[in-house]
This record gives sequence, structure tokens and C-alpha cells, in this order.
Amino acid sequence: TVDNEGQAMHLPSQIRSGKPYPIRAVIGFGLNYRMWPDSGGMLDSLNKLDLFVNAEIFMTDTCKYADIVLPACTSVEQSELRCYEGGYVIFTQPAIPPLFESRSATDIIYALAGKLELDDPLFKAGYEASIDWILEPSGISVEELKKHPGGMYASNLEHYPERKYKKAGFQTPSGKIEFKSKILEKYAGRPGFEALPVYTPPKFSRE
Repeated sequence: TVDNEGQAMHLPSQIRSGKPYPIRAVIGFGLNYRMWPDSGGMLDSLNKLDLFVNAEIFMTDTCKYADIVLPACTSVEQSELRCYEGGYVIFTQPAIPPLFESRSATDIIYALAGKLELDDPLFKAGYEASIDWILEPSGISVEELKKHPGGMYASNLEHYPERKYKKAGFQTPSGKIEFKSKILEKYAGRPGFEALPVYTPPKFSRE
């Protein structure tokens, strides 16, 4: 993990190694194994699972390897929270109800959390209550956003200072913009870790 967040790119190695704990089932939402750098390794890892579920709009190549495929909604069939630069917030409303047996990702997640009886107050309170929790610092609620379908500005957001680098510098060892990375210098000689960016032709390039 990085900053206490799970990193999806580590998933294949974690499935194969069983570290930091065994992963036996994965529920993906639009998961596409071809997006991983080693797509074949990712597919092999998915095939090692006891259960692989994928929620998708289309029957993709990845879905063909899933044990269960859940039909997902499109963005016009569900509500979504969208935040834009400058503190502009919209809680969209569905243009049409979900077609056929499709459901939104949030409906699937909250229904699953209910079946698992997860001891989490936000899961128990529901999706819109969770959005209210996210929006709490802005002073805006879902109920208020529904009254403004075109969106609205959050009035009490904390604004980040402009050009703070003039006082604090940059988050580099030198505190300055670095064209040659001092961090990567210690990995000199390892391919792909060049301190100064270089162009390397693809392995099967005609060059």
C-alpha cells in the first residue's frame, strides 16, 4: 500500500504471493485485465481466484473469464456526484431508469455490504448519506443539490494558496524543480529508472 491506499497494480502479485494475506475472490467494476502492464500475468492471477465477479456495461473479453457477470448501469441511468474546479458541485439525476436487470455500482456495493452485515455506519445509512458525509466540509447536502439540478457552488471551501512553492519549495530533495531526479540517481544502471528521461525504442520496434 501507499499512503494507506490499496494499489490496483499490485493486485496480480498479491494474488500470486498471498501477501500480505490470501486473496481468494475479486469483485471488479469495469475491470479490464488488458490495462495492466503484464496483461497475461494479470489474467493468470484472475484465473487463480476461487471467485471472480465483474460488473460491466459490455460483455468484454475480461468478462468471459469471470464466474459471474453483473450488468452495470450507464451514467444516464444513475445518480453521480461530480465536483469541478472552483468548488462547483452537481449531483446528477438519472435520465432514464436502469434498463433490464442492470444496477449501478453503488447499488451493488451497498447491497453486498448489507448481505455481509458489515459494521460500518455509512454502509448502513445508505449511498446518499455517504455522499452527505463526503460533502460535509462544503456545507452542501444531497437534498440541497437535488433542488439545484444544474449544480451549485460550495461557498465555504478552503482554498489552496497560489504559488506556495515560493515559500515551501517543491517536494524534491533539492526543494527545486529537477530535470534530473536525485531520487532515481541511486538506481543508476537499472533499466527504466533513468534519472534523466531517455527514449528507449519498444522491444519489437523496427528502429
